[in-house]
Amino acid sequence: MPAFVIGDDVVVGLDKNKIESLIDYRVIDCPKCKTRLRVPKGKGKIKVTCSKCSNSFIVNS
Repeated sequence: MPAFVIGDDVVVGLDKNKIESLIDYRVIDCPKCKTRLRVPKGKGKIKVTCSKCSNSFIVNS
């Protein structure tokens, strides 16, 4: 059975909800160049600037 260490927590098995609750970011794609970017969770609407193409856009985090 797989085990994951996320921060100070250990998750045994593939409990998707538990794993997602421990990760404090989500991954989005830049709408212009499709680069995958990490944005923090729970910050409301935030302005994101792509590190590759410098495109700026607003996302709900």
